[in-house]
Amino acid sequence: MPLMKGGEGPARSDERIDFLFAVAREPMLILEPGETLSDSRITDCNQEALNLFGYRRASFVGLPLSRVEVPGAGGEAVPAEATSGEARYRRSDGQVLIVERTFQRVESDGRELLLVSMHDVTAARLLERAVVRVQQMDNLGMVSGTLVHDFRNLLVSVLANAELALAAPDDAEAVRERVEDIARSARRATELVDRVLPSSTGDQPLVPLDLDSVVDDAVELMRGSLPANITLERSVHEEPLPIAGDATQLRQVVMNLVINACEAIGDAPGTVRVGTGMVAASEVDLTGAYPPLSERAEQWVYLDVADSGAGVDSATRERIFEPLFTTKSDGTGLGLTAVQFAVRRHGGTVTLHSEPGEGSSFRILFPVDES
Repeated sequence: MPLMKGGEGPARSDERIDFLFAVAREPMLILEPGETLSDSRITDCNQEALNLFGYRRASFVGLPLSRVEVPGAGGEAVPAEATSGEARYRRSDGQVLIVERTFQRVESDGRELLLVSMHDVTAARLLERAVVRVQQMDNLGMVSGTLVHDFRNLLVSVLANAELALAAPDDAEAVRERVEDIARSARRATELVDRVLPSSTGDQPLVPLDLDSVVDDAVELMRGSLPANITLERSVHEEPLPIAGDATQLRQVVMNLVINACEAIGDAPGTVRVGTGMVAASEVDLTGAYPPLSERAEQWVYLDVADSGAGVDSATRERIFEPLFTTKSDGTGLGLTAVQFAVRRHGGTVTLHSEPGEGSSFRILFPVDES
């Protein structure tokens, strides 16, 4: 009889848990469920779990899970069925761990318990953040000319209104209007900085967004800094495109794909087309999608970035989503790698349609936000 079985009931295990602990290479815990997951108590673990959390068995077994959770992570309900996800814990030395965990209800000695298997992804997530940060700075360098021009115009407005206000100290109404103009320009300058600073490293919460507005913002940021041989076309969806997202990270996705498209075109005259829309699941071709989807939404919001470049052959298409893969002699592979990290974080996937001589078209699919 297997340790775990499908269905709603718990799997039965006695000595089978001991056997699994002995052969498993991943950290594993047994929890006695409490009112919340944080209240659940660690009743057993394997040596890999002790190594991961940096405890001796005598001081680890018996602790509530809250003792190894990052502050503020509590309150989660005890899983009613097999489920998986990512969470943050803290080692005995204070180091924060990022862990992929899977829960399964089991039964041992007449008690219903939780079997938790874990996979430490801390190093992988830190690498992702480093890649995203480097790519954000690279993109910032590309659009710096446009940003400097916009920022200079805002400063001119601030200084001019300040001088006008000082020139009319006895006219309270005129001074008030000038100060309001100064405040308005300062807010716009702050928004401009917020749009491009690499502040998003995966810690910002995903919030309801209209994908069209985020894409428009990114496109406008880039227009003034694109090569003169590139024509940028933008098609807009007629209705809002609701997703749960991180606006800064999504702007970087658009910028990365547009930069990639411009590089594919090279020095010859060419066109980059950026489009958005909504599509039903039945109309989506997920052949070769990366990352593969375990759950498929009924409706998707999409972002398309297509170019009139040389296209790629089948061998390149098969490898193009490999981390840090590049076909350029001076390339880093960071652009599409950063795109992959962002897409996975948003619960989406990306596909590529391309043939030699026919250009390339990337389509990113995001699940519709129903909230």
